[in-house]
Amino acid sequence: MAKKIYSGCYTVDSKEDIVVFIIGMRINKLFSFSKWLPVFMAMSPMIKELYLNKELGFLHTEVSFSWKTITLLQYWKSFKQFEFYAKGAVHLKHGRNLISELEAKYEEFKSSL
Repeated sequence: MAKKIYSGCYTVDSKEDIVVFIIGMRINKLFSFSKWLPVFMAMSPMIKELYLNKELGFLHTEVSFSWKTITLLQYWKSFKQFEFYAKGAVHLKHGRNLISELEAKYEEFKSSL
């Protein structure tokens, strides 16, 4: 069954807080797989882990792909829950792996300058 498309702009009148977090990555050198593939591969398990642990406050994510860019739009119940997760207080296994991978790539980038 096809989804119906509603044209126009819409807003939500919610009595509860909601946080929208936008994160992404750009692939500068497509064939330098060792630079971007580990980070890309770490995203999916982390998102799955968030879906399985709803008590963290994670609601939903949308993924968008363009030529060299991957963007994730995440929805969270509150800023407090998002911040608590983002600052590592409750990062689960895959979240810690992604952060470690990002830190390693950042250090590699800094040393190449």
